[in-house]
Amino acid sequence: MAGGAALGLLGFYILHAARHWSAGRRWTGVLLLVFPVLVALLVGIRFAGPGHAAVALGLGTLTGMVAAAFVCILLARLIGRSRRPNRTVALAALLLLSSAVIAGASPSYLDQNFSMLSHAAVVAWPGAPSLAAATPGEATAVPTLQATAPQPTGTGLEGVPVTRTFRYTLRGQSGAFTLTLHGGVDAALDRRRPAFHGDYGPYYGGFVDEAAGAQAVEALAGAIRTASATPDDGARRAIALVQAIPYDHAALANGTARTRYPYQTLYDQTGVCGEKSLLLAALLRELGYGVALLRFGPENHMTVGVRCPPAYAYRGTGYAFIESTQPSITTDAVGEYVGTGRLVSTPEVIAIAEGRSFGSIGEEVADAAEYRALVAAGPVLDPYHYARWQALVKSYGIRTAA
Repeated sequence: MAGGAALGLLGFYILHAARHWSAGRRWTGVLLLVFPVLVALLVGIRFAGPGHAAVALGLGTLTGMVAAAFVCILLARLIGRSRRPNRTVALAALLLLSSAVIAGASPSYLDQNFSMLSHAAVVAWPGAPSLAAATPGEATAVPTLQATAPQPTGTGLEGVPVTRTFRYTLRGQSGAFTLTLHGGVDAALDRRRPAFHGDYGPYYGGFVDEAAGAQAVEALAGAIRTASATPDDGARRAIALVQAIPYDHAALANGTARTRYPYQTLYDQTGVCGEKSLLLAALLRELGYGVALLRFGPENHMTVGVRCPPAYAYRGTGYAFIESTQPSITTDAVGEYVGTGRLVSTPEVIAIAEGRSFGSIGEEVADAAEYRALVAAGPVLDPYHYARWQALVKSYGIRTAA
């Protein structure tokens, strides 16, 4: 209903501008249509950097001057009790619409554009910080979120309870969940293996669906859901949490890596690509998302796919790419991964669950594109671009060389 009302008001606004044009007030009609667009451009676009400073500065100056002129005209009309109310209404509508555009703009875009303007006069210098040697610092310290999710009892396999803490970084802020797990369940699962009959779907589904271990995944997903203002932020927390679990380098090095249940990955707080992907797929399924495993046979690698708008799907799979082995930006699929390098093959899609789409994933798409452009620019950046790189690294908890 709200969307229909907004479209109706916008249509009325455009018709009002057309009336001014047809009545011979060409400049009024043009400004009614152009001014809000200029405002939207200024506050709703993330400019690429200092090279666009002149564009941003010109738009800012123009919109400021036009806004000031309109305010003066509006006041003059009101004070002079003009008998031409249509123009007064038009000016008031223009200011209201432009204010709505500003209010609806992303604050991060505003911050970035004004930050870019402040650095517009700065150019790259020989001593600029190097990406390879930089350490961006820890994520913003916030009170750690202790959402305890106890393991339900009654399985007969509890054993000695242990408490595990799982940390994550979301938009530069750190948080954590605690989870009670049991050695008896871990030991029992170690003796169970799904049978493989040539079809990876039922095989990996057996790891995700196992009843005793699934209780812990359900509890953790419930805590994540409670802590998140929106479903998509819940997905972001789950992704960041699994990515932050240490990779099992020892198992990879000594050749003992074998697929384990999500419960075991939580219990040991470590895992290789397949194990961490199974855990993330299980969490996203519990959070209500359409999810699949993406198996790269030639590279012997596995990642996770989450249902998303078609424009953001990885290689036509219908799913957005999520690397589970290390902190990274969702949809960023051009990095090099542990024991794998770059992914070049077309993955086998192993559906785990139907569910909702990650509708706001455009936030990650834009950040991934910017991050990759910054990395491709070379090891030395000018101050503005280096600050942007630092902000992205901090926002996603990406690990960098010391």
